[in-house]
Amino acid sequence: MRHAGAHTTYVRNAPSPGATSSMAIAEHIVAQATQEHDLNV
Repeated sequence: MRHAGAHTTYVRNAPSPGATSSMAIAEHIVAQATQEHDLNV
């Protein structure tokens, strides 16, 4: 589960310990946070 605040993105309740280090999940979160916070990365 992910929640975006004004200037922050909170990630919690990863589906499993292995998923917390998953690059695919990390890339997805970064893409969403970049879009939601209007970041140009």
